[in-house]
Amino acid sequence: MSTLVQIRDEIVIRADVKSDPNYPKPWLNRMINDAQLYVQGRLAHLGIHKWLKTDSLTLSSGTYADKSDKTSDLTTDCPSMLESPDAIKRIATSIGIGTSTDKGIAKAVDIDVYLEHIRNTFLTPTLSEPIFTRDGAILRISPSTVDTAVATYYKQVATLSSDATESEIPEHFVLFVINKVVMDIKLMKGMLNDKQEAMRQLNEDIAKAYESFKIAESEESKFEQSMVLQ
Repeated sequence: MSTLVQIRDEIVIRADVKSDPNYPKPWLNRMINDAQLYVQGRLAHLGIHKWLKTDSLTLSSGTYADKSDKTSDLTTDCPSMLESPDAIKRIATSIGIGTSTDKGIAKAVDIDVYLEHIRNTFLTPTLSEPIFTRDGAILRISPSTVDTAVATYYKQVATLSSDATESEIPEHFVLFVINKVVMDIKLMKGMLNDKQEAMRQLNEDIAKAYESFKIAESEESKFEQSMVLQ
């Protein structure tokens, strides 16, 4: 796996910032860690489940638009969560009904759909499928009768805090961490005029690399299976 110093050295060469006082090591390290999170977010969106983590949520009674629901503070319940719209993979819920327990997977919806849902009084007392939405750092869950909830989400890759620290980004994609920082430096230097086009190209390259990565993984799996059968 690539270390912080290896990634930084490659960036220094490619961006031509050796001994440049505008790009000291601490600043480059920060840019690298930011780029890590960006690449991780893209990979999570594409389907890499390497960083999934599960935590129980501490639920509190809440009110949204004068309607009751349950809330969770993500800053304390899921402190290592990747800051991405797609960070939460699923939420398993349970509702106590008499002597039995009804369990279900809450569906993610946007805030407008959530508001419409909790305002539909015809749902009471009939229980619909549970749903959740993000309201800043607060996670909102409906119906309000949900007793417990367990979130499965993408955790952030570990910060590269020392030169010897190895990146948790798969080696196949470390190049895009480097490319992201080089691109950012070139933008700062005025060497790139179209930031949106540069970002579009970066995202496209990550997606293409992901597809080739999937093919390679599939071929390797088929080879291993054939060896077992021999």
